[in-house]
Amino acid sequence: MASKFGYLDATTTVFMLCDIQEKIRLIISHFEETLTVAVKMVKGAKMLDIPLIVSEQYAKALGSTVSELDVKNAFGGVISKSSCSMLVPELVKMFENELKHVKSCVLFGHEAHACIEQTAMDLLSLGKEVHIVADASSSRSRQDRILAFERLGRIGCFITTCESLMFKFVPNKTHPKCFEIRELLRYVSPDSEIVSPICSHYYAKDLISLGKEVEVDATLSCKVELDMIRILMASNLGFLHTESSVVMVCDIQEKIKNVISHYEETIAVAVKMIEATKVLEIPTIVTEQYPKGLGHTISELDVKHALGGVITKTKFSMFCPEVQDLFQNQLKHIQTCILFGYETHVCIEQTAMDLISRGLQVHVVADATSSRTKQDRLLAFQRLGQIGCHVTTSESVLFKLIGDKNHPKFNQIRDLVKTPSPDSQIVH
Repeated sequence: MASKFGYLDATTTVFMLCDIQEKIRLIISHFEETLTVAVKMVKGAKMLDIPLIVSEQYAKALGSTVSELDVKNAFGGVISKSSCSMLVPELVKMFENELKHVKSCVLFGHEAHACIEQTAMDLLSLGKEVHIVADASSSRSRQDRILAFERLGRIGCFITTCESLMFKFVPNKTHPKCFEIRELLRYVSPDSEIVSPICSHYYAKDLISLGKEVEVDATLSCKVELDMIRILMASNLGFLHTESSVVMVCDIQEKIKNVISHYEETIAVAVKMIEATKVLEIPTIVTEQYPKGLGHTISELDVKHALGGVITKTKFSMFCPEVQDLFQNQLKHIQTCILFGYETHVCIEQTAMDLISRGLQVHVVADATSSRTKQDRLLAFQRLGQIGCHVTTSESVLFKLIGDKNHPKFNQIRDLVKTPSPDSQIVH
């Protein structure tokens, strides 16, 4: 899994729409909400010139694809099938020929615990990276749906949302399709209750504790020796040291305060974290995403000490050229990055991907981080854990940084955390 961080490239991706058919409309949980998102996905595929594969399960009984979805340009035509998996012989042939360049499959539709899950298993066995668009996928029962998402995450899929996924294809405001995608996503997707308690996804750790041999990344049939896994895990146990850490404050800006879920609660924590950086003298990087449109960093945050000043960017990831320069020069000794801000499923996630892919450890301060919607936020936390981030809280981070009651700054940090952080429903 170490090589899989969730990057997406339109030129090596295919969208797969599974069995969104007329005669199951009345029995699928949250059908209308997921259909609204599926419509966005189909439109997004056209905007980004990504092939769209469409299947129908036994259309004679279950009807054709619903009329709201424009699938007349489906790659290879709409595929009829009787098997649960979409990987019928004609589609396997497409992957061997016209689609042999495809690395990533974006999968959505019905039902999550049957056709979606079995399709994902087949795709993973072919060595493909699979992204499940959870807010466009469902089952008849909520428990089947949620447990399927957890199983899919366990076997290596990325459980994501439409908005997070689309912004990975246009990671910069200067992307030629950015405006079209932004318009497509202007209105948040309806809440279809897709989130469940955060899972760490460190399943190898459980096996190692039992003394078992671990097979890592079954999609590549790549067996890793137990001792190597132990070494890799030991290097990422979550230790924090002030002298080798940097704090990264992502896009906490004035004009988005009215749209961010749990804004007031997360700002209260962000203020604590900024004060702690001054007390502990930890270098701090602060960015602003397109301030002409989104305003500047909010006045509640005193960031005058930001390294290199507040950095303006159009790229969603904080790892823009100016930040890269900081890491190559003043911060070349840094091993761990403490990251928080907005939005979890876009700028935070893409920043974390860039940092981890460069060998840095990332601690995401969940109680200082949010998105417009609860489902985007919580699913992003799950994906961040899946790629190796420590999804944590402000108090846990600060006590790791001081480590001992005899630390010279203990009293100041204790005063900062004396009042517990407000509950922003990180877990439910």
